[in-house]
Amino acid sequence: MIVKLRKIGNSNGILLSKNLLEQCSITEEVNIEVVNSTIILKPVEKLPREGWEQQLINAGASKENELLLGDFDNDFEKNEWTW
Repeated sequence: MIVKLRKIGNSNGILLSKNLLEQCSITEEVNIEVVNSTIILKPVEKLPREGWEQQLINAGASKENELLLGDFDNDFEKNEWTW
């Protein structure tokens, strides 16, 4: 596929079709690198729980385990549960 460079401010850019980006699993961010004079675009790989801690802080949790339930003191826990 051949595309023309477009002037964007003091830079040049290209437009990539939605279909092309979907085929490469690129959604919001892209990792760009140059290897042997070739520009390589890759989707940014995020860790499964990346950003959760900050989201909990934003939701009002101030302590690490504040949103976890405490210990249950009941007959099942005392008598039936074993490790």
